[in-house]
Amino acid sequence: MRALLTPEIAPRMGVVLFRPGSELMPLFMQGRVLLEPEPEQFSSFASGAVPAVSQPLADD
Repeated sequence: MRALLTPEIAPRMGVVLFRPGSELMPLFMQGRVLLEPEPEQFSSFASGAVPAVSQPLADD
């Protein structure tokens, strides 16, 4: 599962908050989560779940 989320930043407290919604909460219940900058091709996507990536080698 992947998600595109907009952070709420509280710089004085050194805290970043995400509001994933109930459908994406399982993503955060599994332990650590990888964070990375938004890819340019995702700029038109709404916040929320991101479709799975096709991986041709994995499909063989």
